[in-house]
Amino acid sequence: MKKSVILFLLLSLCGIGLSAQEKTSLVVELRDGTSTSFLLAEKPTITFLGELMNVVSELSSFEIKRADVKQCYFAAMSTSVEGVLDEAQLVLNGNAVFVNGLPDGANVTVYTVDGVEVLSSKAVDGSCYVSLDALPNALYIINYNKTSIKFLKK
Repeated sequence: MKKSVILFLLLSLCGIGLSAQEKTSLVVELRDGTSTSFLLAEKPTITFLGELMNVVSELSSFEIKRADVKQCYFAAMSTSVEGVLDEAQLVLNGNAVFVNGLPDGANVTVYTVDGVEVLSSKAVDGSCYVSLDALPNALYIINYNKTSIKFLKK
C-alpha cells in the first residue's frame, strides 16, 4: 500500500511544472521489458483499484497489475517526421485494436498469455485493424514491430 501511495505522489508531483516542449508523454514500463506511452495532450489519468493500475486517456486505456509495473515516467517525444514514422502507435478501443505507423505487410498478432496465437493480421498502408469480438474476456498479448504489449479484454 505504501509503495502505491508513493508512486501516486511521485507521478502527481512530476506533472507539476512540465513544459509541453520538454515532456510530452507518460510512459508505463513493465517488468517484462515492454512499455506503453500516453501523450499528455490526451490527458491520461492514473487510478488504482485493488491490485490494478488503470491509465485512461481520451483515445485509449490500459489496465495492468501494479506488481507488473516497473516504473512510470515522463519522456520527450520526437516531433520530426522521421521519429513519427519509426514508431508504431497502438490504440485499444472497445473490442478493437488499431496499430498505425507500421511498415506495409507487417504482422500484428494476438496471443493468449500461454503463448497460443489467436488472431493475426497484416498492415495495409501502414495501419492494421484487429477485431477482438471473437475472443473471450481475458488477458492477451499483442505483438507488432518487435513490440509486445499485454492488455485485458473486458
